[in-house]
Amino acid sequence: MTDKKEPEDVAQTLYNNQLNLQKQIDEQVQLNQQQAQLLEQLRQQQQNKRTLPANDLDLNLMLTDTQWGSSGMNQVIKDKTKKHYVVTTSEGKKEVSSEDLWGLLGFYTRDLRLGNLSNMGGEVGFCEYHLDLTNDFLTEGFSEPFLICLSRVASKLEISQSKNGFLRRRNSSFTTENVNSSLDPPKRNMMGQKTQTA
Repeated sequence: MTDKKEPEDVAQTLYNNQLNLQKQIDEQVQLNQQQAQLLEQLRQQQQNKRTLPANDLDLNLMLTDTQWGSSGMNQVIKDKTKKHYVVTTSEGKKEVSSEDLWGLLGFYTRDLRLGNLSNMGGEVGFCEYHLDLTNDFLTEGFSEPFLICLSRVASKLEISQSKNGFLRRRNSSFTTENVNSSLDPPKRNMMGQKTQTA
């Protein structure tokens, strides 16, 4: 006689197989999440790594490389500048979607330090006033006015950098200085005068 499995035994075996499969899937998902977190940490470490220019071309590229709208910005500020709105899906469900507004500043160049602002034309006062406003707007959570004021400051800085070719002339004026010094005091003869070394 052949032993036939009872329907309950078959159902229990199928249930156990499904449990094992679900456990394997959960473990794989957890592993993928850990790998994604590790990759993100490595990416952030690479971005925070200080790079030194090897030549004049590297220096010029680093100075004019866009930094305003890039991913290297502090994540807290990027999170504050997200616009959230409700979207109705095709099934009729309502979901919250977000749009990153920080990327709109991506066409500006590197930072505030490259500005050639003048006190005579009121450019310094203009930028100072709008930077104070940006700080106030960001503190209160008004992301769109924050970006508007910040973009006005960035526009003024961009224009100031182009005055009389300021940025191009400034890039050509970087100098290097080498100083060689010895830790030993200079040698002196019996009369107290410095001796010349060959």
